[in-house]
Amino acid sequence: LIKLNMFKYEEINNKIYYDFVQRYSNRNFIEIFKTYLVKKNLKFSKVEILVALIFLNMAPLHHNPFDKLLYALGRTMLNKILK
Repeated sequence: LIKLNMFKYEEINNKIYYDFVQRYSNRNFIEIFKTYLVKKNLKFSKVEILVALIFLNMAPLHHNPFDKLLYALGRTMLNKILK
């Protein structure tokens, strides 16, 4: 979906706005994964931190404006998790 440019990224007055299309099935997969982690006595919050770090790490490897969206998404996720 990203390759089809189904995302938005804007910087307006020192604020960042972004949005991207996600498949509905992703939510179901995440819930299945959370259930699996609970059964294995693992923390989903650690997975969320890893995902945020992956987004930050891969941002420079992509084109503009997708690179900025990944960076903003990673920062937003880390901020939410670590607060």
